[in-house]
Amino acid sequence: MGMEPSSVSKVARKSPGKGGKTEPLKKRPASAPAAEKVVAAFTAAVKTFQKSDFPKSAELFKEILKLYPEEREICDRARDYLAASERQINEQTPRLRDAEDHYNWGVILLNRGDTEEAARTFEKALELEPANEKARYALACAHARAGRANEALDALRQAIRENRGNRVLARNDADLESLRSHPVFHDLLKGPGGPED
Repeated sequence: MGMEPSSVSKVARKSPGKGGKTEPLKKRPASAPAAEKVVAAFTAAVKTFQKSDFPKSAELFKEILKLYPEEREICDRARDYLAASERQINEQTPRLRDAEDHYNWGVILLNRGDTEEAARTFEKALELEPANEKARYALACAHARAGRANEALDALRQAIRENRGNRVLARNDADLESLRSHPVFHDLLKGPGGPED
């Protein structure tokens, strides 16, 4: 979007809109810690936007609007960037027709690190096809990466029951690393479907 990340003043000077005239942000006292924090947060969000990580940039701009509502100028620019981020997300999201489409898109989101949206996408796949064990296993991975151990273990238990081969995958899957110290995880890997089988 033509932004230069070399300095805070340059980052804060422009908005992502097309052809819109913008004014430089007003200088604030260097001793104002709140102002320094919001400028730092805005700079980080803009850099994320420039890297085309639009889900993350949208999240960061929303956080700025929530935490610093009194910073009108920066919030105005944050809204512009938020709108641009959301447009990019909508343009990038494919039309998902069936469970397989949702599963494949969920894997892409998970690889991007968007665990929340990935989990929602896998859940939608399971609504469309409850017996889709690939989506169930992937949902376990998304929950594990998001730090939701109980939900991850429940999904993994069911995925193993639906396909015993998922137990083999789980033994070395880096996405499940957060579960390795959990005794239930080890129980699931011991038997065909865990201790409750």
